[in-house]
Amino acid sequence: MTCKRPNIYTDVKHCVGQTNMPGTREFVLTIPREDIVKWPAKGKPTDEDATLASIVTIKEDFVLAADASWKKITLTPDTNSFNSESQGNWGSKTFNNTVNAVHPGVNAEAAGLCAMLNNDDTVFLVPMRDGRMRLFGNEMFQATVNPKQESGAAAAGDSAQTTLEIAVTDDTPAPFYEGKIILSDGTYMSGKDCSIISE
Repeated sequence: MTCKRPNIYTDVKHCVGQTNMPGTREFVLTIPREDIVKWPAKGKPTDEDATLASIVTIKEDFVLAADASWKKITLTPDTNSFNSESQGNWGSKTFNNTVNAVHPGVNAEAAGLCAMLNNDDTVFLVPMRDGRMRLFGNEMFQATVNPKQESGAAAAGDSAQTTLEIAVTDDTPAPFYEGKIILSDGTYMSGKDCSIISE
């Protein structure tokens, strides 16, 4: 058997003076999987115009059910992060993509969110500091969410917070989503830079 594929390897450079900002923006977006009618596809290494960037980028929009929208969860600044780590054995290796998202407070709405996410099947978009969205969720694997709430113990210097620990297996690190995102207020956000755009 002869296996042929395009060679898309290229130089991966870092320019001196270029700043890579750590952390995420102060929100995540989520939607139940059942509200997704059609999933957009990532580029493939076998595409004629494939590049290193294209195989981890989604350019098409999600097709959602009527009246469905992405819901925003506000986060505590400078406390949130995501990771993509290789897992498995050669030939079947995948990535474990995880998010640690901290919401300020333990009120009834936050507790209810924990109750719903605990056993639900949901998908998440997480914006990097530059506004580009990373997708945590795919057609192959269900994301798991482990929520927890902490009251804090001290009147000063402690935190009452809700933490969402999100994990999902994917065949790449969390892909970049460049499509449109409909929010609950009816506006559209761009996955390229978090800007509000016209429909």
